Amino acid sequence: VRHFRLEVYDPYGNRSEARFSLQKTGGFSKEKQQDGTLMRAGEIGVYETEQLQVVLPEKGLYDSVHLTHASLPDIGPMAFSPKHEVHRFTTPVHQNFTIRIKADKPVPYTLRDRMLIRKTSNNDTQVRKAYWELGWYVAAFREFGGFQLVSDDTPPQISFNGLLDGGSAASMKSIVVTTRDDHKTVKNFRAELDGKWLMFSQKGTTFSYRFDEHCPSGKHTLSVSIEDEAGTKTTRNIVFYRSNKYKMSILEEGAKAPAFSVKDSEGNQVSLDDFKGKKLVLYFYPQDNTPTCTVQACNLRDNFSLLTKRGFSVVGVSPDEESSHKKFAAKFSLPFVLIADPEHEIIGKYCVWGEKQMYGKKYMGLLRTTFVIDEAGLIEKIFRKPKSKEHAQEILAAMP
Repeated sequence: VRHFRLEVYDPYGNRSEARFSLQKTGGFSKEKQQDGTLMRAGEIGVYETEQLQVVLPEKGLYDSVHLTHASLPDIGPMAFSPKHEVHRFTTPVHQNFTIRIKADKPVPYTLRDRMLIRKTSNNDTQVRKAYWELGWYVAAFREFGGFQLVSDDTPPQISFNGLLDGGSAASMKSIVVTTRDDHKTVKNFRAELDGKWLMFSQKGTTFSYRFDEHCPSGKHTLSVSIEDEAGTKTTRNIVFYRSNKYKMSILEEGAKAPAFSVKDSEGNQVSLDDFKGKKLVLYFYPQDNTPTCTVQACNLRDNFSLLTKRGFSVVGVSPDEESSHKKFAAKFSLPFVLIADPEHEIIGKYCVWGEKQMYGKKYMGLLRTTFVIDEAGLIEKIFRKPKSKEHAQEILAAMP
C-alpha cells in the first residue's frame, strides 16, 4: 500500500489538500534492463559528457528514469553546438533543472552576451538566456527535449498596424503593435504615451491598447520598447493625432519625392538615389495575390518593355513580407523590383495609408496610388486611383 498526499495552492496562498492510498495486487514485475543513465527520484541527478551537463534537483523527478542522450549536428549560422536530445519530453519534471552546454566553435566577443539555449520538443520551441559559467553556457528548463546553444544579436522589430508616424488615429478603436524576433520571444515590453506608462494587453507577440480616457483628443507621442530573451532592445517613437480635425498631409505633383533606402525581396538595398537621372514609376498596392493587385502587376509586366523604352523604371511597394513578395514575383514572372514595407516606413512618407470603405464599413488601409518621379527626384504625376487593367497605358499616355 502506498499513501499519497496532494497539496494545491492558488495565487493568494489558499491551500487545498487530498489524501488517498493505492494498493497493487499480483506483485511487481521484474524491472527490465534499460539504456541510459539512471536518475533516481528523490536524489540530485547529474549527467555529464564533454559538451553537455544535465543537473536534476532532488525533487525534480516523480519517478526514477534512465536518462538518454543523443547528439545531432549543428545547423545554421546561429548554432554553436550540436543539438542535444535529452530523454523524452513526455517525462514529467516538477522543478527547473540545469542545462550546461559547451560551444563547439569559438564564440565571437560581440556575441558572448547574446547567447541562448534553445529547446525544441513536440513542435514547441523555448529559448532561455545562456549565462557563462567556467567554460559552460548555462540555462534552466522544466521539460526534456532537444537543447542547442545559439546566438541572437538581431534586434527585434516593432510594427504599428495601421498607425503612421504623423498620422491620424481618429477613426481607430485601438492601437495594435506587432513584434517580430528571430526566436519569437518578447522578454520585456513597455509603452509610454506622452511620457507616461500605457497598459497594453498581450497575445503572443502582438500587443494591443483600446482607446480610453488615457488617450484624449489631440497630439500624442507613443514610445514602445521591447527586449528579447538575449537582451537585445528596440525602441520606436511615433507622433499621432486623436482628432477628427486633423488630416494627414498629402503629397502633390511638383513636390520633392521623399527619400527611402530599404531592401527588396531579394535582400538588395534599394534607394531613391539609385534612380537619379531616370524616371521612376513607384506604385503602391495593398496586398500580393489579391485579384486587383495581380491584374495591375501583370499589366505592368506585359508592358514592361514599352515602359523601359520610354526610360521608366518600375518599383512596387506593399505592406507584405519579403517572403510573400518572392512567391508573388515568381508566380507571375514579374520583371521589376518589389519592396516589402510591413513597418510602413515608405508608405508613411508617401501618405498612402488612410481611411477606406467596403460594404459600408470604414477601415484603415493602403490607398492604391502611383507616383511618377522625374530625373531630378520630383513628383511629376500622381495616379490616385490607377486603372489596374490599363495602368501602363495610362502612364504612357499621361507622360510626354
